[in-house]
Amino acid sequence: MVGDFKGLTSLTPGEIDHLFLTIESSLQMRRRYQFYIWAQSRLFILIPHDILVCAHYDHVRKCMSYDTFSMFPIPRVAAEGDLEPLSGLVPKLLDAWTLTDGTPCAISVDSNSADDFPQLVAQLRLAGVSEILMHGMMSAREENIAETFFIFLRVDGNLIPAQIKRDLSPITVRHSFILEMLLPNLHATYMRTLLSQDRARERPAAAAAPGVVVVTEREREILGWVREGLSNQAIGVLLDISPLTVKNHVQKILRKLNASNRAQAVSKALSLRLIAQTENAN
Repeated sequence: MVGDFKGLTSLTPGEIDHLFLTIESSLQMRRRYQFYIWAQSRLFILIPHDILVCAHYDHVRKCMSYDTFSMFPIPRVAAEGDLEPLSGLVPKLLDAWTLTDGTPCAISVDSNSADDFPQLVAQLRLAGVSEILMHGMMSAREENIAETFFIFLRVDGNLIPAQIKRDLSPITVRHSFILEMLLPNLHATYMRTLLSQDRARERPAAAAAPGVVVVTEREREILGWVREGLSNQAIGVLLDISPLTVKNHVQKILRKLNASNRAQAVSKALSLRLIAQTENAN
């Protein structure tokens, strides 16, 4: 289903309100976890999805790099295959999208759109994907290169944990219409978080005064989520790292703060102003 917006020249009042709130809430975003929360809240209202794959073109390495934002932990068998981060499929999806002349493209494995991309649909079925909606922003610097590319995925029920309740309404042409209007904001928001990450990595670490506890930016981020009561598994999903990596970070934090448990570490971090009282609240 390629973006054919005939008859969709306006939004309902409710859609207009959601679109405005989605754009407004994105303007101050600088961190990956903020983008994740935004994608699974405001953006989700406009375009329901189980997984969002965000790709951007790396002008230094001359290739696409990917981020995967999932509403739930992806089963390990899928994570080692095509769903994390859709290894091998993203380039083919990008190729399929380029055939749409720069309009949103939706594919359902159980609809007529399957006839347009038979081999691609077969791979989507194997990966457990039931529906996708994809769109991108072409580069102004390099010809025939997508600067950013976004894929909204719905997956088969057997990949969804039993405790997850989700809206099963299908992706429609109206979602394509909304994505077309939202694309400039989605592109700008995602690129801003990438730029912020690059600057954080390049920023030299300040020398610590004697007796001052120094935690890394990643440890500070994890502390914020620990304060919110999230498990290692949940934090790993948010930060796109494994639960074991989160556990290792938490253990380093406990040692640095001389804390015996997570609650004590959060208490000390707050008293030392390593994290703010309201961080992660939005």
